[in-house]
Amino acid sequence: MNEPQISQELLEQCMNRSVANVFDTMLAQTSESAGSEDLSNSKVIMPGELDSLEKTIYEGSAGFVGDINGVVYLYINQSVMRKAAARITGDDENGQEMISDVCGEIANMSLR
Repeated sequence: MNEPQISQELLEQCMNRSVANVFDTMLAQTSESAGSEDLSNSKVIMPGELDSLEKTIYEGSAGFVGDINGVVYLYINQSVMRKAAARITGDDENGQEMISDVCGEIANMSLR
């Protein structure tokens, strides 16, 4: 039996909409998404390269199962995560652990 195929375009649209909803609801902020065509001439930073960057990059991940399954990784730079954590917790002086937790929650919420 042939399973229906989910196109990369449809998956990207769904994830972009989901992330936009999370940013709008949880952070009262708009977000902009870049598709694979937008990034085709850009160097995408891979997880192994993150350690070489001067500024902290927060990583959140969340898995999903069902008709489709996989893992979504969310990489957010330090300035954005500090603002997001302050907005969500109401505290401008969040520590690294709290900021990491907020990043993980944003990733989890993006799959809901």
